[in-house]
Amino acid sequence: MDQFSNMYVVYHQEEERTEMLDHFRSLSVEASALENNNHSLETEMQDARAQLRAANDRITDLEQLLESRDTLVNNYERQVCVVLHH
Repeated sequence: MDQFSNMYVVYHQEEERTEMLDHFRSLSVEASALENNNHSLETEMQDARAQLRAANDRITDLEQLLESRDTLVNNYERQVCVVLHH
């Protein structure tokens, strides 16, 4: 192989190396973006779970309040019936 051929091989190898480095940088940027996105989604999921727990707690409180009011209304209805029948 002559010197020109050797230079061409080295140049071609250097081009391939540069392309591989560029590809690696691109993949690193994508991986970082995906990691950030994943972290954001995990945070959103935790927030959504906390909101769901709070909503379920509120529903439970409202159901208990409704049950108490139903009991109170039933007691008043019985008292009214007793008063009307005496």
